[in-house]
Amino acid sequence: MKSSLYCCLFLIILSSCRSLSSSFSGYGDYKGQRYSYTEENHSSPGFISRLSMNIKPGCKNAQKFIDLIADPKGLDGKCGEYNKDVLEQISTIPAGGGYSLKGSATNIPLKIGEDIISNKDSKTSFCTGATYTVAMKVFQKHHAFDQMTSEQKKNFQLGQNDNFGFWGAWNNNYEGAGDANRLIKFGESLTSLHNACAGDFVNFNRKNGSGHSVVYLGQEDGKIYYWSSNKSTKGFGVSCEPISNIVQSATAVTRITNPENIAKIESYSGHSYAQ
Repeated sequence: MKSSLYCCLFLIILSSCRSLSSSFSGYGDYKGQRYSYTEENHSSPGFISRLSMNIKPGCKNAQKFIDLIADPKGLDGKCGEYNKDVLEQISTIPAGGGYSLKGSATNIPLKIGEDIISNKDSKTSFCTGATYTVAMKVFQKHHAFDQMTSEQKKNFQLGQNDNFGFWGAWNNNYEGAGDANRLIKFGESLTSLHNACAGDFVNFNRKNGSGHSVVYLGQEDGKIYYWSSNKSTKGFGVSCEPISNIVQSATAVTRITNPENIAKIESYSGHSYAQ
């Protein structure tokens, strides 16, 4: 009798595991436990206990910001209406995945309707590709591309040179998202980290000459915390660094306020908008 009961329990558990493995897109450690996560279940009750995130060593306050990503309902009221959407989209992106400046910008498949705009075979990502992925997901959520012509869509194709099209603006070495916002006004441009809110896009230069494109999460103990594709997190994850590393005068903060304006972008011209 006992052996039959154990056998039934084993089959039930095995069936459940098979069912879960077919729907979950990734696994990770969160608060010392191993959980599954996927875009399909990110809005389910208790998602906060399923979120996985790679964290740069030394970012001791990262948990606070991971909790905010997992449950952005606690976002400060002064933040933009769409900042919660940005954080929610971060929670759908599997942690890690590899980092390389030599590969494609993102390893997350991106489409506008039936048009593929990213390299579906990419194995790695880098910073501007990470933030671009999140922004595109927010624009898609608000149907910004629904009535767009094929010529307009060409602006968003990854692989364009800097300053060519929307991606070329986002990927440049100046203000990135800020330059894309000047190309087509989808948001608000701020000039200081003091005004930044969790869910804002930030492009900054460091005093050593390097730069980064990130989603801002907040500040703690003299450090800025952010999500992006980072070398330190081997791809997508939460990182931090001293604010004193950053050139404040070379920092651009961009907040999505009007995603529907993306639909107004002109047809792709093939010319540099910087000329």
